[in-house]
Amino acid sequence: MKRYASLSSDSSAVRGKLQAALYYSRKDNREKRKDANLPMSFAGAKVGDLSAGGSLPTGWAAGSPTSFKWEVLSLEKRDNHDSIIIRISGTNNSGGTRFPAIKVMEIPASPGEKYDLTYLIQVLDITAPANETPRNSLQSRLNNVLINPGSYVTLPNTWASQKISHTVLATANELWLNLLDNSINDGADVDITFQIANMKLRRVG
Repeated sequence: MKRYASLSSDSSAVRGKLQAALYYSRKDNREKRKDANLPMSFAGAKVGDLSAGGSLPTGWAAGSPTSFKWEVLSLEKRDNHDSIIIRISGTNNSGGTRFPAIKVMEIPASPGEKYDLTYLIQVLDITAPANETPRNSLQSRLNNVLINPGSYVTLPNTWASQKISHTVLATANELWLNLLDNSINDGADVDITFQIANMKLRRVG
């Protein structure tokens, strides 16, 4: 009986140590995730029209409709940062309003989490529909479906640093980052060229 009691006591002590180790491991992982900077690479990008050999960075996806022409104009250094210059041009002939955004990333997220996105950016040239200015966004989504409101910023026409802050909304399970998240009406023309660099996403809460 004494032997089994001893084993039971030892097992409880071991379990306690394991539970404590697991708690602090999880705590460390949470803190590391909270403090981590997630730089976004332009790896995989190629200069050119996306329909003729050019490509956006790996994982980036250009929006519809196909009547819009997407081009990577340059991959270059600016202020010692890697940067990419992208142009969208054409007419929306889809028969309805479209948001021809570039989806840069989507990550699993939980309600209440807070994120900051920072980057350097400039609109180099623009012809856009009336009352439309280029903007970027962070959005809460549930299985790809947008949950409003998202967080949006208007892009500057001078080289500048910007930040978008977003708190993941209730019921959401994803965070999306979109570039040029604008509504373009059917029949409207658009021609926007922008340069972006030093993109980082950080969880801050």
